[in-house]
Amino acid sequence: EEKIRALANGNQGAILLSAHVGNWEIAGQLLKRIGVPVHIVMYDNEYQNIKQLMDETMKDKHFNAILIKDDFSHLIQIHKAIKRKEIICIHGDRFVERNRKKTAVIDFMGEKARFPLGPFELVSRFKIPCLFVYGLKETAKHYQFYAFDGPEKPENASVVLQSYKAALEKIVRKYPTQWFN
Repeated sequence: EEKIRALANGNQGAILLSAHVGNWEIAGQLLKRIGVPVHIVMYDNEYQNIKQLMDETMKDKHFNAILIKDDFSHLIQIHKAIKRKEIICIHGDRFVERNRKKTAVIDFMGEKARFPLGPFELVSRFKIPCLFVYGLKETAKHYQFYAFDGPEKPENASVVLQSYKAALEKIVRKYPTQWFN
């Protein structure tokens, strides 16, 4: 929480990169304590599929959904939010088949795996700090939050992706049954 709060209190926007691991709803409860607007970037169809669940379970939500659309309007929304020194949250472990050209194949957990480049390009192009964040269930009533530092100098998407991969491998090894990919 201290790392996220430090980013939120900084003099620029920030990106929190996560994965389909653990419980994002619980992690979202942590983010509402930060006091800075939070924007969750997701595919339009993904949002439509979970909108009712989100409305039911997160009535007092403190975030805005930025929907990824074919017209790239989401990039304008992300840029505006970053200029306002707000937080962008995005997953980096899935890609849409039609965007296969905008992916990278890297070694992950001893195998070749394809990752989307978009989330990592955002960090390197905007030159803003990022954290790799996860909220995972430890016991029936306890969740553990993790925040790994992103690269100090995100020269390009590949540098950010390699740092992300290292953090995600640690989490998946520790919580293999909580990775939903």
